[in-house]
Amino acid sequence: MGSLFVSSKKREACLAEGLERLSREDFDGAITCFDRYIRVRPRDELPYCYRGYAHLKRGCYDRAVSDLTRAISLWDFRTFMVSLYYDRGRAFEGMGDLERAQADYEKYLELSDPDNSWDEKAVADARGRLNEIYRKKGWNPKYPSFS
Repeated sequence: MGSLFVSSKKREACLAEGLERLSREDFDGAITCFDRYIRVRPRDELPYCYRGYAHLKRGCYDRAVSDLTRAISLWDFRTFMVSLYYDRGRAFEGMGDLERAQADYEKYLELSDPDNSWDEKAVADARGRLNEIYRKKGWNPKYPSFS
């Protein structure tokens, strides 16, 4: 019957191993784990989120954009999905695609929950990154700087 019938426990173990490797900054190992999971369950959004983040940390921005875009298309839980726009914006920025980075940072800020304290650092970072993009375009920064 092959790998299509891998038990949910094995899939979860694969995901857990990938997350553990991600936490140790073993990005290649994490990507391998998430690849295995995706081969079995290509419609699950989480491995795309994490693999996209691993690609982002490795500087493989095109792959990060691809995975994060796929995760966004599969995701139906708004609160977590919002952070995918932030990560994809960082990947676009790393690729030098400031137009799409700007669009993703703006979408992230539009959807962010201002009362969510875990998001404060990312919101501040997204605002700073947007201000820098605006400066590069010759525009006035939109967000105040608190540094």
